[in-house]
Amino acid sequence: MSRTSKKAIIAERIKFVSKLEKELKRIRKARSALGYLELPKPLRDGWYKTFRLRDDISRSKQAKAYQEVLDAVLIEIWGREKKHAHKNWNKFFNRHGQNYQRPGIRRLNEKEFNKLSSKAKKCFVKRRRKVYQGYKFIYACIIPKYYLVIAYRRAYITKRKILSPILEKREQEIIEILQKSTLRTYSLYHKYNYRLYHNPHKKERRKVKMELSRKQPTG
Repeated sequence: MSRTSKKAIIAERIKFVSKLEKELKRIRKARSALGYLELPKPLRDGWYKTFRLRDDISRSKQAKAYQEVLDAVLIEIWGREKKHAHKNWNKFFNRHGQNYQRPGIRRLNEKEFNKLSSKAKKCFVKRRRKVYQGYKFIYACIIPKYYLVIAYRRAYITKRKILSPILEKREQEIIEILQKSTLRTYSLYHKYNYRLYHNPHKKERRKVKMELSRKQPTG
């Protein structure tokens, strides 16, 4: 196969994949727009693991401010049963712990911090965090760990997602097509393997051209 023919095949595959990805985006947008159906009565649906104020702290003069802080920073992890919620908790924070102040507690951004009362704001310390090529301010909670105890809260379903079997079927069809060995290299939805061949940056285009030349059969 000549170099020109191979480039034409790649270009055609990229065009086909792009068309499917645009359709997939429209489908997901349409599914999201279907909204939710409110249930006449909430249904039990497992447990959340989280924290609450220790009993003696909840009776202190600062309890109201502390509770306002907790409402802003607490993370809840769901499980079918308490033991599952605990297992999911450990799994989640072992994997994503670097994004949180500590398990179960998140940091606030400036906009979230400014919504708090003056008393609640005293429970935070301002820190600067490096983000890409710059910095941003975040706010870390300084309520002592021993003020909190682990708590489990019943979870309820109050609404259900409106589904469309037709959209779901077509979405799955597209995903299966994009996973084919001849197409997945060019798909944004396959292991972040982005399409370098049509990248507008000259460096990336050159890399693909070199790869095509290397694979070009001789003789």
